Amino acid sequence: DAAYHTLLILFISSLQPLIHGLDDWLYEGILDDPFEE
Repeated sequence: DAAYHTLLILFISSLQPLIHGLDDWLYEGILDDPFEE
C-alpha cells in the first residue's frame, strides 16, 4: 500500500507541468514553448 501511494504521488507530480501547460493553452491562449519546436 505504501509503494502504491508513493508511485501515485510521483505520477501525479510528473503530470503537473503538462496539465498546467495544457490549461494555459486551452483557457488563456498562451503556448509556452521554451525549446521553440
